[in-house]
Amino acid sequence: MNRFKLVNGFMILFLAISLFSCDNYGKKLEFNAGEVYYTSGIKESEAKRLGIFLVNEGFFDGVPKSVQVNKKENIYEVKFIIQTKFAVDSDLLTEFKRFTYTLSVNVFEGIDVEIDLCDESFDKVIASVSSK
Repeated sequence: MNRFKLVNGFMILFLAISLFSCDNYGKKLEFNAGEVYYTSGIKESEAKRLGIFLVNEGFFDGVPKSVQVNKKENIYEVKFIIQTKFAVDSDLLTEFKRFTYTLSVNVFEGIDVEIDLCDESFDKVIASVSSK
């Protein structure tokens, strides 16, 4: 069963946008119309693992979406763009909380993951969940 069942129910809530300038967001890789931006703290191989995983999980489903990944100290930060009014939905936050563990185990070799739900420029964090 697709782990994004609940999240896919909210897919229309995500902004289906492409970020045109990768200068501010990091380097960009593309996966099935999805974009993974990764900062200097992330290896390209880590960003690729994340992108492939998001395709396999059905998140990158041919509809444009953007994600940014960064690493600070011993925590991977994965930022998803979402409309502000939906970032406080408790079911959605619970699903993203579960997903932090899934990313930690399957993509980032057991290292803690924090998911930030952000505005369309990744600047304003609206909600945050962590695997800690």
